[in-house]
Amino acid sequence: MIFSLISLVIRTYVRYNVGMSSSGIELLQQAIAAFGSEPKLGRDDLLSFVRLARQVDAVFAAVVGGFDRSGEWAVDGRKSMVGWLESQTAMT
Repeated sequence: MIFSLISLVIRTYVRYNVGMSSSGIELLQQAIAAFGSEPKLGRDDLLSFVRLARQVDAVFAAVVGGFDRSGEWAVDGRKSMVGWLESQTAMT
């Protein structure tokens, strides 16, 4: 059920926002919010969720790589992308 909702949100977003500037962050926020505070998934939905999480991880890695290549992290005085990311997040 929840993945049907996410699919609908994505299709609706694409239909009405093609050609408009957007990072996709808002779409991800909406999809995550649709789960509520205590998500319950069945077997098939859980497996689908794992596949989606892997896809998000792959996109995250590509985004981090692009940000690293841009050198934008140095604006904050950091000496490396890793140092910047550690200073801005709980990631270590």
